[in-house]
Amino acid sequence: MAGVTDYVVIQGNSNLTIGDGNQVLERNFTTAGRLAAEPAILAFDLRGLTNATQDVPVRINGVVVGSIAHYPGELETAPFTFHQTITIGPNILRDGTNELEIRAVTFPGSSSTNVFDDFDLSNIVCYFKVSPP
Repeated sequence: MAGVTDYVVIQGNSNLTIGDGNQVLERNFTTAGRLAAEPAILAFDLRGLTNATQDVPVRINGVVVGSIAHYPGELETAPFTFHQTITIGPNILRDGTNELEIRAVTFPGSSSTNVFDDFDLSNIVCYFKVSPP
């Protein structure tokens, strides 16, 4: 169904590392005027997450809305990113402030000084439908 879409940039083009040094990403963002009964889309770029054997749950307002896929076997130092999207079901976003939460995950072979599989996120954007003007 065609409609009018708005968006909010949650994290810009700079990399934000999640892992041993920063185990939790918590970011507030606003989706004022969105249509509650319509789904939204969370898009982001990912680099790393090559040693984990599980995907990373993504929560919005405390609800798991999807997961970040891991890339086993890829080089952790690879210079490129992977683009991923998650569809956010209807009635999860609030008409106002929302909270995005992403936590680091462990990996086989971790040690006391390297517990989590570090990964970088950038270009985190939430797209949502709004009423036409």
